[in-house]
Amino acid sequence: MDTLLQKNKHFIQHKMLFLRNNTHKLGIIMNWQNHIQSDIHILMGKPAIKGTRLSVAFLLERLATGWSEDEILENYPRLTKEDMKAVYAYAYECLKDGLLFQVA
Repeated sequence: MDTLLQKNKHFIQHKMLFLRNNTHKLGIIMNWQNHIQSDIHILMGKPAIKGTRLSVAFLLERLATGWSEDEILENYPRLTKEDMKAVYAYAYECLKDGLLFQVA
């Protein structure tokens, strides 16, 4: 019986490690709330990267005007790749929930 429990424990640990390392490949959206906040005292409440005054709209504008993610990260060294992933996840959540377009 102990051997079966050990095998199951090993299997579960292996699956958890796989999921932790491959969530981006499995289509699981990251928790953007860990990186983005809205505070009325910072940028009048615009959603921004935590610990910065860089709004999501500003970063999306940079991308829309042709900046690459690498250029943004190079010019704003406090940003991380995870912050940029959070921007994409936030934009997706807004689109998915119909917050960025008017429903006729």
